[in-house]
Amino acid sequence: MIENEYGSYFTCDRAYLDFLVYKVKSELGPNVTLYTTDGCGLGYLRCGKVNGSYATVDFGPGSDPTECFNAQRFYEPNGPLINSEYYPGWLDHWGSPHAKFDTNPVIKSLDRLLDMGANVNMYMFIGGTNFGFMNGANSPPYEPVLTSYDCGSPLTEAGDITPLYYALRDIISKYQKLPDMPIPPNTNKTKYGNITLELICTIQDALPYLAPAGPKLSTYPLPMEQINFYSGFILYRFVLSNNFINPTPLYTKGIRDRAVVMVNGVPFGLMDREKTTVNITGKIGQAVDILVENQGRINYGKDINFNNKVNFLSV
Repeated sequence: MIENEYGSYFTCDRAYLDFLVYKVKSELGPNVTLYTTDGCGLGYLRCGKVNGSYATVDFGPGSDPTECFNAQRFYEPNGPLINSEYYPGWLDHWGSPHAKFDTNPVIKSLDRLLDMGANVNMYMFIGGTNFGFMNGANSPPYEPVLTSYDCGSPLTEAGDITPLYYALRDIISKYQKLPDMPIPPNTNKTKYGNITLELICTIQDALPYLAPAGPKLSTYPLPMEQINFYSGFILYRFVLSNNFINPTPLYTKGIRDRAVVMVNGVPFGLMDREKTTVNITGKIGQAVDILVENQGRINYGKDINFNNKVNFLSV
Protein backbone atom coordinates (compact mmCIF):
# COMPACT_ATOMS: atom_id res chain seq x y z
CA MET A 1 0.00 0.00 0.00
CA ILE A 2 1.31 3.43 -0.96
CA GLU A 3 -0.90 5.45 1.40
CA ASN A 4 -3.83 4.78 3.74
CA GLU A 5 -6.72 7.28 3.54
CA TYR A 6 -4.44 10.11 2.47
CA GLY A 7 -7.45 11.68 0.76
CA SER A 8 -8.83 12.48 4.24
CA TYR A 9 -5.78 14.67 4.89
CA PHE A 10 -5.86 18.29 3.72
CA THR A 11 -2.56 18.86 1.92
CA CYS A 12 -3.25 16.95 -1.32
CA ASP A 13 0.50 16.82 -1.95
CA ARG A 14 1.00 15.18 -5.34
CA ALA A 15 4.79 15.42 -5.13
CA TYR A 16 4.71 13.43 -1.88
CA LEU A 17 2.56 10.66 -3.36
CA ASP A 18 4.60 10.50 -6.56
CA PHE A 19 7.78 10.18 -4.50
CA LEU A 20 6.31 7.25 -2.55
CA VAL A 21 5.51 5.42 -5.78
CA TYR A 22 8.99 6.14 -7.12
CA LYS A 23 10.65 5.01 -3.89
CA VAL A 24 8.73 1.74 -3.63
CA LYS A 25 9.34 0.83 -7.27
CA SER A 26 13.02 1.69 -6.99
CA GLU A 27 13.32 -0.74 -4.08
CA LEU A 28 10.92 -3.51 -5.17
CA GLY A 29 11.05 -3.27 -8.94
CA PRO A 30 8.80 -1.84 -11.66
CA ASN A 31 6.33 -4.74 -11.73
CA VAL A 32 5.21 -4.59 -8.10
CA THR A 33 1.46 -4.09 -7.58
CA LEU A 34 0.72 -0.89 -5.64
CA TYR A 35 -2.56 0.42 -4.29
CA THR A 36 -4.08 3.16 -2.15
CA THR A 37 -7.18 3.03 0.03
CA ASP A 38 -9.57 5.88 0.69
CA GLY A 39 -13.05 6.52 1.99
CA CYS A 40 -16.32 6.08 0.13
CA GLY A 41 -16.67 9.20 -2.04
CA LEU A 42 -15.09 11.21 -4.83
CA GLY A 43 -13.86 13.81 -2.33
CA TYR A 44 -11.66 11.24 -0.61
CA LEU A 45 -10.27 9.74 -3.81
CA ARG A 46 -9.51 13.13 -5.37
CA CYS A 47 -6.39 13.57 -3.23
CA GLY A 48 -5.83 9.90 -2.36
CA LYS A 49 -5.44 8.61 -5.91
CA VAL A 50 -1.89 8.62 -7.34
CA ASN A 51 -0.61 7.61 -10.77
CA GLY A 52 1.12 4.24 -10.80
CA SER A 53 -1.03 2.87 -7.99
CA TYR A 54 -4.49 1.26 -8.05
CA ALA A 55 -7.15 3.17 -6.08
CA THR A 56 -9.41 1.17 -3.74
CA VAL A 57 -12.11 2.23 -1.28
CA ASP A 58 -13.01 1.27 2.28
CA PHE A 59 -16.40 1.24 4.01
CA GLY A 60 -18.57 -0.70 6.44
CA PRO A 61 -22.05 -2.23 6.38
CA GLY A 62 -23.70 1.18 6.83
CA SER A 63 -22.55 2.45 3.41
CA ASP A 64 -24.08 1.84 -0.02
CA PRO A 65 -21.66 -0.40 -1.96
CA THR A 66 -22.95 0.85 -5.33
CA GLU A 67 -22.23 4.46 -4.37
CA CYS A 68 -18.78 3.59 -3.03
CA PHE A 69 -17.76 1.53 -6.05
CA ASN A 70 -19.08 4.20 -8.42
CA ALA A 71 -16.55 6.54 -6.81
CA GLN A 72 -13.81 3.96 -7.34
CA ARG A 73 -14.89 3.42 -10.95
CA PHE A 74 -14.63 7.17 -11.62
CA TYR A 75 -10.88 6.93 -11.00
CA GLU A 76 -10.41 3.28 -11.96
CA PRO A 77 -12.65 2.49 -14.99
CA ASN A 78 -11.08 -0.96 -15.27
CA GLY A 79 -9.88 -3.48 -12.75
CA PRO A 80 -11.40 -5.24 -9.74
CA LEU A 81 -13.86 -3.71 -7.30
CA ILE A 82 -12.06 -3.70 -3.96
CA ASN A 83 -13.22 -2.81 -0.48
CA SER A 84 -9.82 -2.79 1.16
CA GLU A 85 -11.19 -2.20 4.68
CA TYR A 86 -14.58 -3.76 5.36
CA TYR A 87 -15.57 -3.14 8.97
CA PRO A 88 -17.26 -6.03 10.85
CA GLY A 89 -16.72 -4.00 14.04
CA TRP A 90 -14.97 -0.85 15.13
CA LEU A 91 -12.22 0.54 17.35
CA ASP A 92 -12.62 0.71 21.10
CA HIS A 93 -11.86 4.01 22.84
CA TRP A 94 -10.97 4.68 26.46
CA GLY A 95 -14.08 5.47 28.48
CA SER A 96 -16.53 4.11 25.90
CA PRO A 97 -18.38 0.77 25.67
CA HIS A 98 -16.97 -2.04 23.57
CA ALA A 99 -17.67 -1.14 19.92
CA LYS A 100 -19.57 -3.86 18.10
CA PHE A 101 -21.81 -4.04 15.03
CA ASP A 102 -24.98 -6.14 14.86
CA THR A 103 -24.34 -9.38 13.01
CA ASN A 104 -27.20 -9.11 10.50
CA PRO A 105 -26.13 -5.87 8.77
CA VAL A 106 -22.55 -7.15 8.54
CA ILE A 107 -23.43 -10.42 6.83
CA LYS A 108 -26.12 -8.87 4.60
CA SER A 109 -23.69 -6.23 3.39
CA LEU A 110 -20.96 -8.84 2.79
CA ASP A 111 -23.45 -10.96 0.83
CA ARG A 112 -24.23 -7.96 -1.38
CA LEU A 113 -20.54 -7.19 -1.91
CA LEU A 114 -19.71 -10.75 -2.95
CA ASP A 115 -22.77 -10.90 -5.19
CA MET A 116 -21.40 -7.83 -7.00
CA GLY A 117 -18.15 -9.72 -7.59
CA ALA A 118 -16.22 -7.40 -5.29
CA ASN A 119 -13.05 -8.28 -3.42
CA VAL A 120 -13.17 -7.76 0.35
CA ASN A 121 -10.51 -7.34 3.01
CA MET A 122 -11.92 -7.33 6.55
CA TYR A 123 -10.63 -4.84 9.10
CA MET A 124 -10.25 -6.57 11.46
CA PHE A 125 -10.83 -10.28 10.76
CA ILE A 126 -8.81 -11.38 13.78
CA GLY A 127 -8.19 -9.23 16.81
CA GLY A 128 -4.72 -8.37 17.97
CA THR A 129 -2.67 -6.17 20.24
CA ASN A 130 -0.75 -3.00 19.41
CA PHE A 131 2.94 -3.04 20.24
CA GLY A 132 4.03 -1.06 23.28
CA PHE A 133 2.40 2.37 23.40
CA MET A 134 1.55 2.44 19.67
CA ASN A 135 -2.22 2.43 20.08
CA GLY A 136 -3.26 5.61 18.24
CA ALA A 137 -6.28 7.89 18.65
CA ASN A 138 -9.13 9.46 16.71
CA SER A 139 -10.22 13.10 16.60
CA PRO A 140 -12.35 15.17 16.92
CA PRO A 141 -13.17 14.76 19.72
CA TYR A 142 -9.91 13.30 20.96
CA GLU A 143 -10.49 9.58 21.61
CA PRO A 144 -7.48 7.41 22.45
CA VAL A 145 -7.70 3.82 21.23
CA LEU A 146 -7.05 0.86 23.51
CA THR A 147 -3.87 -1.15 23.14
CA SER A 148 -6.20 -4.05 22.37
CA TYR A 149 -7.06 -4.18 18.67
CA ASP A 150 -10.02 -6.53 18.72
CA CYS A 151 -12.42 -4.21 16.84
CA GLY A 152 -15.32 -6.66 17.20
CA SER A 153 -13.55 -9.05 14.83
CA PRO A 154 -14.92 -12.51 13.91
CA LEU A 155 -11.89 -14.05 15.62
CA THR A 156 -11.14 -12.43 18.96
CA GLU A 157 -7.86 -11.14 20.30
CA ALA A 158 -7.46 -14.50 22.02
CA GLY A 159 -8.11 -16.33 18.72
CA ASP A 160 -11.58 -17.50 19.79
CA ILE A 161 -14.35 -18.08 17.26
CA THR A 162 -17.42 -15.86 17.54
CA PRO A 163 -20.96 -16.28 16.18
CA LEU A 164 -20.06 -13.62 13.61
CA TYR A 165 -17.32 -15.90 12.28
CA TYR A 166 -19.80 -18.70 11.58
CA ALA A 167 -22.27 -16.27 10.00
CA LEU A 168 -19.62 -14.82 7.68
CA ARG A 169 -18.40 -18.30 6.84
CA ASP A 170 -21.87 -19.30 5.71
CA ILE A 171 -22.10 -16.28 3.42
CA ILE A 172 -18.63 -16.85 1.94
CA SER A 173 -19.51 -20.51 1.26
CA LYS A 174 -22.13 -19.31 -1.25
CA TYR A 175 -19.37 -17.87 -3.44
CA GLN A 176 -16.26 -19.85 -2.59
CA LYS A 177 -15.66 -23.51 -1.79
CA LEU A 178 -14.40 -23.72 1.77
CA PRO A 179 -11.46 -25.91 2.81
CA ASP A 180 -12.45 -29.41 3.88
CA MET A 181 -10.96 -29.21 7.34
CA PRO A 182 -12.29 -28.94 10.91
CA ILE A 183 -12.55 -25.59 12.68
CA PRO A 184 -10.14 -25.56 15.65
CA PRO A 185 -11.85 -25.27 19.06
CA ASN A 186 -11.40 -22.25 21.30
CA THR A 187 -8.54 -22.46 23.76
CA ASN A 188 -9.15 -23.16 27.42
CA LYS A 189 -9.15 -20.18 29.79
CA THR A 190 -8.34 -20.03 33.47
CA LYS A 191 -8.32 -17.54 36.33
CA TYR A 192 -5.11 -16.27 37.85
CA GLY A 193 -6.73 -15.47 41.19
CA ASN A 194 -6.00 -12.42 43.29
CA ILE A 195 -2.78 -10.57 42.56
CA THR A 196 -1.23 -8.34 45.20
CA LEU A 197 0.53 -5.22 43.95
CA GLU A 198 3.45 -3.82 45.92
CA LEU A 199 5.05 -0.38 45.64
CA ILE A 200 8.53 -0.71 44.22
CA CYS A 201 9.45 2.94 43.83
CA THR A 202 8.08 6.30 42.71
CA ILE A 203 8.80 7.81 39.30
CA GLN A 204 11.19 10.20 41.02
CA ASP A 205 13.07 7.28 42.60
CA ALA A 206 13.34 5.59 39.21
CA LEU A 207 14.77 8.58 37.29
CA PRO A 208 18.45 7.59 37.74
CA TYR A 209 17.63 4.25 36.07
CA LEU A 210 15.22 5.55 33.42
CA ALA A 211 17.49 8.45 32.42
CA PRO A 212 21.05 7.58 33.51
CA ALA A 213 22.49 10.37 31.34
CA GLY A 214 20.50 12.95 33.25
CA PRO A 215 17.83 15.42 32.13
CA LYS A 216 17.61 17.33 28.88
CA LEU A 217 17.95 21.02 29.84
CA SER A 218 16.02 23.72 27.99
CA THR A 219 14.60 27.17 28.63
CA TYR A 220 11.13 26.09 27.53
CA PRO A 221 9.46 22.66 27.49
CA LEU A 222 10.36 20.70 24.36
CA PRO A 223 7.94 18.53 22.38
CA MET A 224 8.68 14.82 22.46
CA GLU A 225 9.83 14.83 18.86
CA GLN A 226 12.68 17.27 19.55
CA ILE A 227 14.30 14.81 21.92
CA ASN A 228 13.64 11.75 19.72
CA PHE A 229 11.04 10.37 22.10
CA TYR A 230 7.76 9.52 20.43
CA SER A 231 5.48 7.59 22.77
CA GLY A 232 4.82 6.68 26.38
CA PHE A 233 5.59 9.11 29.20
CA ILE A 234 7.83 12.15 29.58
CA LEU A 235 8.61 14.04 32.79
CA TYR A 236 8.93 17.84 32.69
CA ARG A 237 10.51 19.48 35.75
CA PHE A 238 11.20 22.98 36.94
CA VAL A 239 12.17 24.37 40.36
CA LEU A 240 10.07 26.91 42.24
CA SER A 241 11.76 30.29 42.56
CA ASN A 242 9.14 31.62 45.01
CA ASN A 243 7.11 30.37 47.93
CA PHE A 244 3.50 29.49 47.15
CA ILE A 245 1.83 29.09 50.53
CA ASN A 246 -1.69 29.52 49.20
CA PRO A 247 -3.00 27.34 46.35
CA THR A 248 -1.78 28.89 43.10
CA PRO A 249 -2.89 27.92 39.56
CA LEU A 250 -0.38 26.08 37.40
CA TYR A 251 -1.53 26.71 33.84
CA THR A 252 -0.80 25.03 30.50
CA LYS A 253 -1.80 26.19 27.03
CA GLY A 254 -1.29 23.05 25.01
CA ILE A 255 -0.88 19.78 26.88
CA ARG A 256 -1.13 16.48 25.01
CA ASP A 257 -2.73 14.33 26.35
CA ARG A 258 -2.84 13.95 30.11
CA ALA A 259 -0.46 14.85 32.93
CA VAL A 260 0.00 14.26 36.66
CA VAL A 261 1.21 17.39 38.46
CA MET A 262 3.45 16.84 41.50
CA VAL A 263 5.37 19.15 43.84
CA ASN A 264 8.20 17.62 45.86
CA GLY A 265 6.89 14.21 44.76
CA VAL A 266 3.36 14.85 46.08
CA PRO A 267 0.52 14.65 43.49
CA PHE A 268 -1.67 17.76 43.24
CA GLY A 269 -3.96 16.85 40.35
CA LEU A 270 -4.44 15.94 36.70
CA MET A 271 -4.32 18.03 33.54
CA ASP A 272 -5.61 17.07 30.11
CA ARG A 273 -6.79 18.65 26.86
CA GLU A 274 -9.86 20.07 28.61
CA LYS A 275 -8.61 20.68 32.16
CA THR A 276 -5.69 23.09 31.82
CA THR A 277 -5.16 24.28 35.42
CA VAL A 278 -4.10 22.62 38.67
CA ASN A 279 -3.66 24.48 41.96
CA ILE A 280 -0.37 23.82 43.72
CA THR A 281 1.51 24.89 46.83
CA GLY A 282 5.25 24.68 47.40
CA LYS A 283 8.43 26.25 48.68
CA ILE A 284 11.47 27.77 47.02
CA GLY A 285 13.74 25.06 45.65
CA GLN A 286 11.09 22.34 45.47
CA ALA A 287 10.70 20.53 42.15
CA VAL A 288 7.47 20.73 40.19
CA ASP A 289 7.10 17.56 38.10
CA ILE A 290 4.60 17.24 35.25
CA LEU A 291 4.42 13.62 34.11
CA VAL A 292 2.86 13.75 30.64
CA GLU A 293 1.21 10.65 29.19
CA ASN A 294 1.02 10.31 25.41
CA GLN A 295 -2.29 8.44 25.30
CA GLY A 296 -2.13 7.89 21.55
CA ARG A 297 -1.20 9.84 18.43
CA ILE A 298 -4.04 10.97 16.21
CA ASN A 299 -3.97 8.68 13.18
CA TYR A 300 -6.61 10.08 10.82
CA GLY A 301 -7.61 13.37 9.20
CA LYS A 302 -6.40 16.93 9.54
CA ASP A 303 -5.80 16.77 13.30
CA ILE A 304 -2.68 14.67 12.71
CA ASN A 305 -0.93 18.03 12.52
CA PHE A 306 -1.68 18.65 16.22
CA ASN A 307 -0.02 15.53 17.60
CA ASN A 308 3.01 17.28 19.06
CA LYS A 309 3.30 17.14 22.84
CA VAL A 310 4.42 20.75 23.47
CA ASN A 311 3.61 22.03 26.95
CA PHE A 312 3.80 25.69 27.95
CA LEU A 313 3.65 25.96 31.73
CA SER A 314 3.43 28.91 34.09
CA VAL A 315 2.56 29.66 37.71
